[in-house]
Amino acid sequence: MRSFLLVLALGATAHAQPDTYAPPAPCADGSGDQNSCAARESALDAPVRNRKLAAISAHWPPAQQQAFRNLQTALSIFLGKHARELDQGGTGSYGMTITEMDRYNDDFLAAIIRFEHHDLPSYAPQYFAIADAALNAMYRTQLRSSAENAAQHTQGLPTPEDLQVAQRAWLRYRDAWVAFAALRYPSIPADSFRTWLTLDRTDALQTIN
Repeated sequence: MRSFLLVLALGATAHAQPDTYAPPAPCADGSGDQNSCAARESALDAPVRNRKLAAISAHWPPAQQQAFRNLQTALSIFLGKHARELDQGGTGSYGMTITEMDRYNDDFLAAIIRFEHHDLPSYAPQYFAIADAALNAMYRTQLRSSAENAAQHTQGLPTPEDLQVAQRAWLRYRDAWVAFAALRYPSIPADSFRTWLTLDRTDALQTIN
């Protein structure tokens, strides 16, 4: 997922990967369209995920719990803005958006579980500058692409404003992660978390247009 940035970090040239998108599978019981299936599965998954997060954080000190709540709020706000970055054209776009939101939430839970088992980000200090430069380049590329789409009146695709709003929300989410990690995982440098989050954001930006 992040191989292109790791290649950049080693001084090599990254190559674009072919489009391997496949539509999501229908509901397990074979009923419903893509949109209703995604909504149904999301409604079932969210309480389970929330219970797991609550159980993990239940015995943390109050300051860590508050920082974690701040982080969850920042994630929720970012996802609301990130939804505007996604292609809203086509009959299945609503379901695809829900699936993307669930993917982020699942990844969030998976990250907390990994970190609680001491599998933490361990990027070298110099990697953050590399990752940040790559993110800025990708962001500028997508801004240009969205401006071209807007000029052609392409329906359903994100506008430059959509990208800007989402990027600002992501920066607040990143900072909330760093603030929480400083309390919960103080042995890990902040830039290691920033690198991890930046790589993930760059990957997400690659796919929005």
